[in-house]
Amino acid sequence: MKLCYLVIGFLLVGSQAWGYSDKELAYCVIGEATGEGLVGMTAVTFVYKNRLASGMKLGCEAITRPDIKQFVKREGKKRMEQALDIIAKVNANAIPDITFGANHYLRSDMKKKPRWVDSMTVTTVIGNHTFYKGK
Repeated sequence: MKLCYLVIGFLLVGSQAWGYSDKELAYCVIGEATGEGLVGMTAVTFVYKNRLASGMKLGCEAITRPDIKQFVKREGKKRMEQALDIIAKVNANAIPDITFGANHYLRSDMKKKPRWVDSMTVTTVIGNHTFYKGK
C-alpha cells in the first residue's frame, strides 16, 4: 500500500483524483480518527481534502503503522463502510466542511505543541482535536 503522501495541484473530484483508491483513503481515515467517531472521521477527511486542494501533502501518519491492516480489520467492516460513505460525501460536496477550511489538526491535550501552531488560526475543536489553518 502506498504511503499517504502526495502533492496535487488541482481540485478534488473523487478519491482517484487524490491519488488513492477509496479503500486506501479509508485506511487513513480509520487509522487517524476512528476513536473520534463519525464526526471526527468526517473532519479528518475534510483536512485531507483541504490540504490536497492547496497543494500540500496528504499527511496521513497512521498509514505508516506496521499494523494498519490488522488495526482496520479489528475496527470491523461497518467502520470501513462508514469511512467509505464519508469519503464519498466529502468528494461529492454533499456535506459542509465542518473544519471551516482547516488543513492541520492536533490532539487538544498535547502538552508541547509543534512550532507550526504559532502560524495557524484555530478553526474549530471537534472531540479531542483542534483544527487549524494558515493565517
